[in-house]
Amino acid sequence: MDRDTNPVRRSGLYRLNIILLSLITMLSAAGALYLREELRRAWEPGDGQSRFGSEKIEELKKEAAEQEREKVLAEIRQSLEDGTTVSGMLRDMFADQIVITAGGRYWFMPVEEDTGLRAASRDDFEIGEDGAVRYTGGAEGVSAIRGIDVSEANGDIDWERTAGDQVAFAMVHLGTGQEDGTVSVDRRFARNAAGALQNGLQLGCYMEIYGSDRESILNQTEGMLAALRPFIGRLNCPAALVVHMPDGWESSTEEERQSLSEALQTACTMIEEAGCTPAIGGDIAALTLLLDPAVLADRAKWYTGYDETLYYPYAWSLWQYRAGGTIEGITGDVNLNIHLVEETAE
Repeated sequence: MDRDTNPVRRSGLYRLNIILLSLITMLSAAGALYLREELRRAWEPGDGQSRFGSEKIEELKKEAAEQEREKVLAEIRQSLEDGTTVSGMLRDMFADQIVITAGGRYWFMPVEEDTGLRAASRDDFEIGEDGAVRYTGGAEGVSAIRGIDVSEANGDIDWERTAGDQVAFAMVHLGTGQEDGTVSVDRRFARNAAGALQNGLQLGCYMEIYGSDRESILNQTEGMLAALRPFIGRLNCPAALVVHMPDGWESSTEEERQSLSEALQTACTMIEEAGCTPAIGGDIAALTLLLDPAVLADRAKWYTGYDETLYYPYAWSLWQYRAGGTIEGITGDVNLNIHLVEETAE
């Protein structure tokens, strides 16, 4: 993607510029509607003459614009006083686009409907204060289960207690890929994977993948599959490649974005051929700015970023919705996830 041709706004003063431009658009539209109604009333049916001259019409236009300006400014002030962020307001204003804050800028990406929109929205879930989840949507054959993702940073886990705390699955950190193609395996991966399985949890795994070179990405995927070999055939949740925004990503081109997406598509095929279900993981910025959603439209997505509003507009399989969860058997905060499960016809 050519970053110079994208609608970009810097933070600080540019935030104000965006809001002002939005206001102008809103005021113009509202003012036009108000003026049209006034002119309709002013026109005498049948005589073909208006009671208002050009000066009166200009006066009406200014009056309409001022009224709408005061109204919109009052709404913005109230939203800010209520705690709404600038990003939140922009997302409301630009409902047909994905508004992202990344690299000290605002990015506006059109929602590509032919890429496959999500099957469930935030309104389709009840999430309790304790993190418990229930699917309340009306889709036939769809349910949601709650799980966690863990790594060596979570320390020793009492998996028996964890399994008894409304946890149905675990995404276990397998390791971190390096740009040279090697993989640093998580020191507790095998122990955590075995503990989850032994206590009846569904098991998935994830590896953080770095670099944009095709050969590097495929080598990292081979390293992931080598470490995963003892558990292949026992995973019933995805094996995910999690992508992060690298330094200097702003200067990447459309060709580089496409190339990275195609490399990940090949990596998913490798995981699939090994007998696992692949998935691509990342936050809203990585999934929409760094990757091409159209290239990876047919792959399961793990939407991360602790976004309880579920802002991501495309189809997803896993949703990491909370970072500060508390789970029995684990010391400290735990990431909480939802796995959207669709029944398949036998």
